[in-house]
Formats: sequence, structure tokens, C-alpha cells
Amino acid sequence: MSLEMLGSRYLNPYFGSSIYIWAALISTVLLALAIGYFLGGALADKSPFPLLLGMVVLCAAYYIALIPMFHNQLCAYIYNILPENHANSLIASVCLLFVPLLLLGIFSPFAIKLVLAHNSNAGSASGRIYGISTLGNIFGTLFTTFFLIPLIGTRLITYALSILNFLCAFSFFALYFFYSERKGQKMNTVLKSLITRKKITAFAVFFLYCILITGSFYISDAADNAQNTAQELRSPDSYKDNLLLYTTAVQKNTNEELANKKYPASSHSERDIQLAYSREYPLGNKQSGLIATIETEYNNIYIYKNREYVTMKFVRHGTGYTESTANTQDDSELPVFYTRVMLVGLLYVDSPRNILMIGLGGGTVTNYLHKFLKNDAYIRAVELDGGVIAAAKKYFNTAEFSNYKIIENDGRLYLHNTKQTHDIIMLDAFRGGYVPFHLLTKEFYALVNGRLSPGGCMVINLHDNTELFSSSLATVKQVFRNVETFQAQGNVIAIAYQGEIKTDKDLKKKAAYYQVKYHFNYDLEKIYALKYNEKYENASVLTDDFSPASYLDSIKRYNQKQW
Repeated sequence: MSLEMLGSRYLNPYFGSSIYIWAALISTVLLALAIGYFLGGALADKSPFPLLLGMVVLCAAYYIALIPMFHNQLCAYIYNILPENHANSLIASVCLLFVPLLLLGIFSPFAIKLVLAHNSNAGSASGRIYGISTLGNIFGTLFTTFFLIPLIGTRLITYALSILNFLCAFSFFALYFFYSERKGQKMNTVLKSLITRKKITAFAVFFLYCILITGSFYISDAADNAQNTAQELRSPDSYKDNLLLYTTAVQKNTNEELANKKYPASSHSERDIQLAYSREYPLGNKQSGLIATIETEYNNIYIYKNREYVTMKFVRHGTGYTESTANTQDDSELPVFYTRVMLVGLLYVDSPRNILMIGLGGGTVTNYLHKFLKNDAYIRAVELDGGVIAAAKKYFNTAEFSNYKIIENDGRLYLHNTKQTHDIIMLDAFRGGYVPFHLLTKEFYALVNGRLSPGGCMVINLHDNTELFSSSLATVKQVFRNVETFQAQGNVIAIAYQGEIKTDKDLKKKAAYYQVKYHFNYDLEKIYALKYNEKYENASVLTDDFSPASYLDSIKRYNQKQW
């Protein structure tokens, strides 16, 4: 079970954090154990020797030690072959976990056979073995999730599991060397030859394992370093050259060309999304109350209405977390304060021509940008949950246009699969009270940086009263040269960008220019005045391997609880 929990950490960065991931993992575990039980029973009847069981566990230890070395390449390869197919996570899960779990599944029936050789009480013996095995699974699940993952990260836990299996295998070797041999039990030729050369065999096995786990560690570490090197920040001179070329190219394009440009159609442009498991509640003469509930594979969505305002909430563990609030009679209003502050990102780019939002909610921010920027910008919104998209269209007056598209996908997977660059990438991908960990790591922010146009910026919504807040900023700072923060009434909006730091004078000048040009409902100069300095130097950096996001966030959780 500990290996299953690690499997989710290996798969999430490539295939998202959907229910399909857990379906793939659980199915892989059950299938591997089922086949392992059958094989274990057959092997135990044919060769009931501890040495054979030790060899099986040793093979599992070898395979587990290799997982950190090849999982990145494997997952990337499978995703590139099947980018939009839910079967990709199942295939990756089978490739990563099936073999070691099958080998470990052999253990229980084999152990029962060995115990019955010295104990005639088959019922109590098998009951003890399966009881201890189940308790071990419970301990492995809880200990890995609540303690090891926040403490040492995925890769080191994998090596620890491999070492534990290696020690277990050696205990069976020792049992056979010092007990079964003296009893004079019959054995097949292969096992007998190993016994007669037990010192050489033990040394060879130990030496090979040391080489394997050391090589796996250094190769996986080198692969991570190579990936980080490939995503290193450009030097200032190179950055300025690229920015100059980009600015010159942009000046050759007119707004009419941008408006008439052919863009890929949204996955929802030709069909309406059916709200599965949805229910509506007529208000009658009341002006406020619950009007709809929607159950999707990702969220339990509740839609409330209070006069002209409509609110979307995600309900988790009996608590409603506000995701979006909109004025259905005035689409120029942003009732939730932090959404207004996110607009400050417009000041950090020369021209907001291509904007990407990850996390749609009710679509209030993207609707607002589309209303005021008009044909000056092409806007994409990426949302994982099709039910959220449908609710936004039905209850929040969100609609797609030729320059405003909504895409159903995981934000990280979308960025990984597209080569399109953006002037502004906005991140607001909360699911109830938390952000999925694979959208908080250094590797993810490096991917965002790689999808920004020269001179572009990232805008991210953060909660500022958890331990996760400082770690998030420290992680962003590992990738971006400049990180600036703005107060947003319980939230903090962070702006991250490369190049030289932008001066207050230039940003205020641009705020005044944009305000005159676009006539925003909320004054950008007043929003910029919310800027402040945040200290986060000593916070830990989150990576795909080590990201205790849930642990840090659970220390003190906050997400506009209103119930």
C-alpha cells in the first residue's frame, strides 16, 4: 500500500490528479496481487523453500530500486503517445507497479505454506498471516502519507522500500542457510548449487544490489539535474535580445490580424456539456438560496443565488468553499476581491495579447478581461472539471467567442502538451480548500516559465495564512528572477517575471495608460497600491519528488469558508 501511495506521486505530474488516476492505481494493485496469490500458491506447492521466497522478494527489491531511474521517461513517453486518453494513466501504473506488486503478492500464500510445515492449524496460521499483512498495509499507508512524504519525499521513500525488501529477502536466505540445510530437506538443482556456494552468492547479491541502488540514485539525480539545466533561466543579455526581437515582431501585427486569426476550436464549442448527477432547486418566491447541486468525478458543486448574485461552492467534508461569485446583471463587477487584484498582472507585460487562465471557476476573471480588452487579446481558460465549465456557462453567463476559448484539461497537462506561448498565465486552480500538489512544484513553475512569451508574467492566487504560502513563494523564486506580492483581503496575489525589475514609476504610468485605454471598472492604479514586500527566504522549496503541500496547508487552512 505504501508503494501504491507513491504511485500517485509519480503519476500526478504527468496525468493529473483525477479520479482516473486512483482507479488505475487501485486496479493495478488488485490485479497484481490477485495474480501473485495464484502464482504464490503454485510455487509454494512445488518448491516450499524460504530461499525461493527470498529470491522473489529480492527481485521485487531490485525492481523498486529502479523506479526512480526510469519513471520520468516512461510517463512522458506514454503521455506523448496517448495525450488525451484516460488509459494512459492505467498503462503507466501497470508499467511502474505491476511487477513488484505481483512479486510481493506471492509472499502471503508462500508464507502460509512454510508455516504449515511446522503448524497443523491451517485456519489460525493463515488468519494470522493475512491479519498481520493487512495491519502492515494500514501502517504503510498512514505512515507513508502522513509522515514520510512530508519528511523525505517520494524518491527516498522508494529507495527505503527497496532496502526493506532487500533485508527481508536476506532474512529468508539466512533462514535457509542456517536451518533448512541442517534439516537435509530436498531441493532442486539450482537452489542446491546456490546453497553450496552460499558465501559467493550472498556477496554477489549484496554487491549487485549496492551497484543497482547507487546507480539508480545517481542516474535519477542526473536526470533531474539535466531537466533543471534545460529549464535554466536565460541570461540577462539573451533575455534582452529575445525581448527586442519579440517586441519588433509584435509591432508588425495589427489588432485586426489578431481578431481574424484562426484558433483551434474549444472542445465545448460544438456541443453542450451534460450535467451528470445534477439537480435544480426552484426558489419560488424566495430571492436567495440553493438553486443547484452537481456531482462530478472531481467535485461536489453547489450553486447559490442571492438576488442578482450567484455563487459557486465546492463542498468537501461538510464545508463549502467559495470558488466564484458573479453579478448576473452586471458582468463588469468582480464581487470577490482577490479577482480584482489579479488584474495587476496586466501592468507587467508590454501588451496583454495572449492570456491563459488555469482554473476557470465561474469564469468571472476571464469574462471581465474579455469584456474590457475586447479584440486586443485572445483568452484561453483551462479547467479540469467539465461540470464546472457547464455550471459557468449555465449560471454565470460565461460564453465562448472567437477570441475566448474554454478547454477541458488538467492545467499542467495542457501546458506540457502545447507549444503556444502566452503573455500572461494566471493560476487559480483551487479544488475546495487546496491546490493539487503537482501545480505547486518547481518543475511546474519551470513549465509555466517555458510557456511565457519573452516579457511575459505569471499571476498566482495564494492563501497567506498557511505554512504552504511561504513555500509556494520560495518555490516560485527558484524559477523566476522577480516575485512581487499584493494584498488581497486574506489572499495574496503574486506576480513572477524574468528580466530586469520593473520600477514603480513605469508600472504606475502603465496603469494610468491602460485605465484610459480600456476604462476598467476597477482602477489599476489603486490595485497597484496594494503592493507589499513578503519575506519567505527560509521556506522549503517544493518539487515533484518532495512536495508536502497537504501537510503544510493543513497546519492552518483557509479558503473563504462560508457555510
